[in-house]
Formats: sequence, C-alpha cells, structure tokens
Amino acid sequence: NINKYIKLTDTTTNNINITIEAMDYLSNQKDTWKIEENKIIFLKRIRLTEYEKIIEKLKESNLNISIPSLIKDETPPKIEASDITTIEGTNIDIKSKVKCIDDVDDEIECIISGEYDINKQGEYNIKISTKDKSNNEASTTIKLTVNKKVIYKVPYYTEVIRNQNTVIVYGLDENNEYTKIVKVMPCSVGRSGQETPTGTFKTSDKYRWGGLYGGVWGQYSTRIVSDILFHSVPYYSQNPADLEWEEYNKLGSPASLGCVRMTVKDVKWIFDNCPSGMTVKIYDGDLPSGINKPEAPKIDTNNSNKGWDPTDPDPNNPWNNQ
Repeated sequence: NINKYIKLTDTTTNNINITIEAMDYLSNQKDTWKIEENKIIFLKRIRLTEYEKIIEKLKESNLNISIPSLIKDETPPKIEASDITTIEGTNIDIKSKVKCIDDVDDEIECIISGEYDINKQGEYNIKISTKDKSNNEASTTIKLTVNKKVIYKVPYYTEVIRNQNTVIVYGLDENNEYTKIVKVMPCSVGRSGQETPTGTFKTSDKYRWGGLYGGVWGQYSTRIVSDILFHSVPYYSQNPADLEWEEYNKLGSPASLGCVRMTVKDVKWIFDNCPSGMTVKIYDGDLPSGINKPEAPKIDTNNSNKGWDPTDPDPNNPWNNQ
C-alpha cells in the first residue's frame, strides 16, 4: 500500500489535514473515492494515474494543496519455482507448480515457455517469467524431468509348448521384457480327444491339494483357465506316498484329461514363485533355439518307493535317502 499525505489549506478554515490512502492497482469503477471526516477514502484499489486525476480534481477546488512526491514501484516480482519430476504420460499443469508474487500487485501471471514432451523420457528446460503492472520483470529457469513409465509386471511369463510337452518360464530382463529363460520343464498335456486348450490365459486360484476328475488329487495346483490346471501327476488320496506311479512315467508325452501335469518339484516351483495373474500361453510350435526337450526322472516300478514322486522335496520322501 502507498500512503500519501496531502496538506490542504481552506480559504476560510486553516490547517485542515486530509489523509489520502492510495494503492497502485487498476480499477474500472467510477467514483472510487470520497471525503469522510477529513479523510479521502478509496473505495477500490486504483492505479497511480487514477490517483493523479483525483489530485487534479482537488486542485480545481478552492483549496491550496501541497502534494508530496509519488512513490514509484520499481521492485521486480518474485518467482517461487522448483525443478519438477514426473512420469511419461502423466498430465501435468506446470502453472500450478509455480507461483509469481509481487509486493504491490495482488495477482500477476506466470508465463511458461520452453518445449517439452510429457510422453517422452528426457530432461527439459522450462522458463518461468512474469511482469507486474508497473512493468517490472522477473524470470527463472527450472528443469522438468520426465522419467520412463515402468509398468508393473508379475515376475514371470510361462509358455506351454503343447506338441513338445514342455513348459518354459521366462523372467524379466533389464528392459522389463520377458526374454530370460528361467525354467525348462517336462509335462504331460491332454491326450487325444481331451487336448489341452491353446490360447493365452492368466493364472488364478491355487490349491495345496487340488481335486481332479475321477476322485483323485493333484499336489500344488494352479488354475490356468476354467478346469485346466498346472498340477502334479495324480494321487489316489491326499497323501504324497499314494502316487499313480503308472501315470508318472508318462511325463513328457500326452496323458492328462486336459490339465498340464508336471513333477512335484517343478509344479511346486510354479506354486511358490509365480503369483496369480501370471500370463500362460499354450500353443504348438518348436522349442527355442538351443533348448532341448527336457525329461523327468523315471520310476523303477519294482521299487517299493514307487508311490512317491522322486522329485518331491518332502523330507519323508524315501527317494531322498537313497
């Protein structure tokens, strides 16, 4: 606020003191002042040019007026702004992140300039400039950093190459793409007439013991789609010593009713390490270059331990003690 003190001398009444309160702001309102109790009161903020017009009106009166020097606004505005970091594709209003302040004017605009692409990773220089109503200017430059958008992915992606009876698990590389082969495992897909469906699916439910058709059970079952699961070779009961050993030795060839059978060791790895929502692609095709078809260890059907999957990490598995 700019306070002006004007000494007015009336021809009939000496030494009448009138205080003029003026501020350097624009007003489109007419009759913005009045005299009340020897005080000029401004009803709305005005520019100094308007203030001078009022003084001229007073000069035209019968009063002798002594006018002090006007104070000119020569102080530049201030800019409050910091570097900004955002992510690709995120809408950002840079004006809302900066503030332009003037000690006289109520509101001054922040002007943003400089080229940037919010959809492209990189660093951009952004100029912030402003000017008050007295034409005092200020500017500064900030850095806008746009980081690459990283889409969360489950750690693994799995392919079932149906005609090869092979399961391949891929992990993420440094570019967040599934290119690293983590596991290559033998399996048994659906036999003729009960083929495992082809397509791309996402895993869901998991069961320590999953109930299967025929009243049998599969260890470490993970649902691929509908009634198609990853699971172990079937067991007659929920007992790891009650394996259908005749079916176990079929691993590596079609044998199931549509599910993907695997050794206990391999299917437990999927159960433990691959979260629900993992993508599973089932198709017919060739194995990747350099990958040989995997084989499961066979069970000697004359061995008394044949009721156990030889890969089962259960501490009671007698195969582990041989």
